[in-house]
Amino acid sequence: MKNSVKDLRPQRAHEKKYYTFLSFMLAFLLAGYGVGFAEVDFETDQSKINTEDAGPVAPGDIEVGFTYNLAMAKRQYDNDADRRRRGYLREHAYDLAFATGIVDGIDIHFGIGYADLFDKDNGVPSHGHGWSDIEIGSKLQLYHSDERELTFTYFPSVVIPSGRESRSDRLGPGGDSTVFTQRLIVSKNWGRWNVNGDTAYGLLIGNRQGARGTWDINCACGYQVYSWLQPAVELNYAHDFVNSSSDADSFAITGGLIMPVHERVRVNAGVQQVLAGRNADQTTNITAAVTIFI
Repeated sequence: MKNSVKDLRPQRAHEKKYYTFLSFMLAFLLAGYGVGFAEVDFETDQSKINTEDAGPVAPGDIEVGFTYNLAMAKRQYDNDADRRRRGYLREHAYDLAFATGIVDGIDIHFGIGYADLFDKDNGVPSHGHGWSDIEIGSKLQLYHSDERELTFTYFPSVVIPSGRESRSDRLGPGGDSTVFTQRLIVSKNWGRWNVNGDTAYGLLIGNRQGARGTWDINCACGYQVYSWLQPAVELNYAHDFVNSSSDADSFAITGGLIMPVHERVRVNAGVQQVLAGRNADQTTNITAAVTIFI
């Protein structure tokens, strides 16, 4: 029993630091509550870390995004949602995305990435790297009201399995199935406050290997403290449909900073922590992103 308590101390210390960070983020969000619904003389940014925003890119404009994500896990949840140790998991992901407006209310997105993987639980091979799959999508604005500051958007996308796949001598970030995702997004502003929500179902087409798709739902709340700074908190949930005995669930919370530091540059930084789940890793994700507006 003493050894078990000792083994949990590093994990508890990690969680204590993360909850302290989230408490700071929540306090920052509420710092200006008294003027939160007042008129502002600058734009409230709708971008978030792990929740989509509903605003399509304006016609003729181009957005170029660079994202780095570090994912780590030393524990996982079993089929009974109990937390257990696992071999160290680490992933460095570097993503590049382009978006451009076609006509008013419609844009097109293109993304590709590169990843370096390590998974001690995989045995041999435990390491690999390579290009990830290509993703193509389009935001279609269904409703927008300047007066209500409310936007609804439909965002279909397809992931094409073009990346480097895993094989006997290496891990690979590429998948072996085409994934068609349909996402609905809503964004709403109240002065300095912004709320985003999205939900989607990703259907695997082709080599499913027993998988039936993934449903996810995300919601985010941010407060524009200054024109260049918006703290945000998000809740993220995902469910993988496999079969009744091996479906996977993951519930996470994200804290981040949205920083439109220039009219043509936005910087986002955040941390996501999985808090509960089933047949899923207890992953910590650290994300930094730069978006350039051309």
